Amino acid sequence: NYGVVVLISCFVAFFVMVGMVNSTSSLFIVPVCDTYGFSRAAFSVTISLCSLGSAIINIFYGKIYQRFGIRKMVGTGFIVGGIAFLVMTKATSLPVFYLGGILASVGLGLDSTTTMALLINSWFKEKQGVLIGFVSASSGLGGFLFSSLFAVLIANHGYQSAYLFTAITLLAVSVPMIILIREKEVPALDDEFAKDMGFDTLDEYKADVKANLIKRNEERAETAFENEVVEKAVATCEMDIPNGMVEQA
Repeated sequence: NYGVVVLISCFVAFFVMVGMVNSTSSLFIVPVCDTYGFSRAAFSVTISLCSLGSAIINIFYGKIYQRFGIRKMVGTGFIVGGIAFLVMTKATSLPVFYLGGILASVGLGLDSTTTMALLINSWFKEKQGVLIGFVSASSGLGGFLFSSLFAVLIANHGYQSAYLFTAITLLAVSVPMIILIREKEVPALDDEFAKDMGFDTLDEYKADVKANLIKRNEERAETAFENEVVEKAVATCEMDIPNGMVEQA
C-alpha cells in the first residue's frame, strides 16, 4: 500500500519542517543579537514575519493547491526553506534576516498541517484523525531533538553552524519528498472505468447508480412513513390496565 510510504513521508516532513524550523527559532535570538548588537525585539520580527507569511499562504492555500498540486507545494516548501536558512547563515543586517524569515514562512506555509491532512485523507479512508495526530506528533519529537542538537552546535560552533545545518537538511530532504509525495489518483469516469465496475458503458453504470439511489430513497421514505404511523398510533393509544395486573406488579 503506497499510502504507508506517503504517511512516513508526511511524518518526516513534519519532523523536519516544523520540528526543526519552527520549534527552534527562539534559540537564535540571543546569539544573533549578541553578535550584531540587535535588540531582541527587533530581531524577533524575523519570527513574526515567518508566522505572518505562513498565515497569508493559508488564506490563498486553496488556489495554490489547485494551481500547483501537493507534490510541487511540498518540494517548493523545502527548497525555499533551505534557501531561507542559507540567507540567514550569511546575514549581517536586520533586513536580510527579515528576508530569511519571509522565505522560511513559505516553507512552513506550503508544508503545513493542511498539506499533510490532504495527503492522508487522499490515501486513507479510516482512522484519518489518528494518522494526522501521529504525523503532528513528529513536530514535538523533532523540536525536542533539534533543540538539543542546536544548543550544542550554537555553544560550540556559533549560530551560523545551526543555520547551515538547517539549510542543508531542508535541501536534502526536498529530494525524497519530491520523489515520494503524491496524491492518490482518482480514476477517470469513462467507459474503461465502467468496465472495471462490471458494465459495458459509462451510461449503463450511471443508470445503475441512479436506479440504486432511487430505490434507496424509496426504502428510506417507506421506513420513515412506517415509523411515523407507529409513533402516531402509540401517541393516540389509550389502554386501561386491570387492577389485578397492577397489584401483581
